[in-house]
Amino acid sequence: MGVVPRVCHEAAPDKMASRLPFTHRATLPPGLRTAVLAAPRQPWADRAITPNQQPQPACRPPETRYRRYTANYRLDANREFFGVGAGNVGAGFLGGFPVNGSQSRSFVLSDAGAKSQVANLWAAVFVLLTLLVLAPVFAYLPDATLAGVVIVAGLGLLDTVEFGALWRYRRTEFWMGAFTIFAVLIIGMLGGILVAVALSLLVVVLRASSPHTAVLGRIAGTDTYRDVEAHTDTTTFPGLLIYRFDAPIFFANATRMRDDIASAIEEAEEPIAEVLLDAEAVTDVDSTGAQVLIEMLDRLDQEGIGFALARVRTAIQDELGQVGIVDRLAGDGIHLEVDDGVTDYLGRAASARNEEPPRRARLTAPLRLASAQPERRR
Repeated sequence: MGVVPRVCHEAAPDKMASRLPFTHRATLPPGLRTAVLAAPRQPWADRAITPNQQPQPACRPPETRYRRYTANYRLDANREFFGVGAGNVGAGFLGGFPVNGSQSRSFVLSDAGAKSQVANLWAAVFVLLTLLVLAPVFAYLPDATLAGVVIVAGLGLLDTVEFGALWRYRRTEFWMGAFTIFAVLIIGMLGGILVAVALSLLVVVLRASSPHTAVLGRIAGTDTYRDVEAHTDTTTFPGLLIYRFDAPIFFANATRMRDDIASAIEEAEEPIAEVLLDAEAVTDVDSTGAQVLIEMLDRLDQEGIGFALARVRTAIQDELGQVGIVDRLAGDGIHLEVDDGVTDYLGRAASARNEEPPRRARLTAPLRLASAQPERRR
């Protein structure tokens, strides 16, 4: 095996070219090209191809090829990483080559009509035959030929249709994808992946630190409360601020909630006597968030404003009770529904004016059915 390549490199280019039936830019036969160039170095690390996959024409759009390759079965990334890691551990003990998988080779195998890992065994056989017999022929094959195969296979990873969907749905994710592509082209695959991970983490932090908030009002004829800016048919209650915070309360956004509530109190048309926090979307409150709630309660107490909660999760209620927040809430403190908190406030306000407390809101019209297009803002 070691003699053949040496003889190939010592042969004169013009003599070898005269014996070749094609030029350096000629197209190789499909079977030979697929068998040689699609052979992975570590066939056990590549993704499997399910038997129910059917060969498809080669002239199909890249996104169709990608979906055909991935939609027929579920890929378990944890299992794949475990296999690659185990292979590298074994290679380290035995002095072998590093183990890795190749998406481009997997796409080439898929395009060639492979249905199982047996294709990798046949590829290994053809690689051995190439080294023993066909090495003089492939010695003068341009590297651009292999690069072209890899590029064509890599096009299956670029889905222009999905990029268009990202542009229509959320421009931020579109620009993240575009920036990642340029990063890969400029600084390489590993650097591009690190840039994509950093961008994703940055976007997560920005979204968590600036969540959607809303001042709520009751929709006429229902006991449902929605954002007063998104719904014009809502009713607010004098002296009561119903506020919703759509995120866990933690160190990155706790002050945002406090400042947002303070601004809403200042901008209210009538003096606010109580704040009712709709905590349906609050899935966690860390120590910083609890400390900010305590500071906000101190400030509201100084201004004579009460504070109550609605739709609080049991685990969060227990945590808030341990730091004394529950004992400082106004009225019944924690309410099962927002409408219960409204009824409790109106009853206490009527009692303070020596009036008959109002009853809990009753439906005068049937609840609205969900529209065909889901609401993005509530």
